[in-house]
Amino acid sequence: GLPLVSSTAGGLKDILEDDVSGYVLSYNRGAEIGHRFSVQEMADRIERLATEPETRHRMAEHNRHHARERFAAVRVAARLEAIYRELLGNGCPQDSRRAETQS
Repeated sequence: GLPLVSSTAGGLKDILEDDVSGYVLSYNRGAEIGHRFSVQEMADRIERLATEPETRHRMAEHNRHHARERFAAVRVAARLEAIYRELLGNGCPQDSRRAETQS
């Protein structure tokens, strides 16, 4: 895991936590391109990560743990299966080999 420095643009604000997974910079959609977030604020946050190893390691460990928990193959497969079952109206027959191994 690595600490992140990002803006609140797009969906990133929904998955990043400021001062937990990294630093989230304010994003001003109405501003001119090139002025939508503070370059100085970004530089300050990057410098902070470079000079504060405890902060950098804390964020990196949080992100590593979060990625392992959220994106573990078993969890992703279970979420995909649930989506497919919902889309198919729960009417799809189970694979007989799978049913035998669960008995």
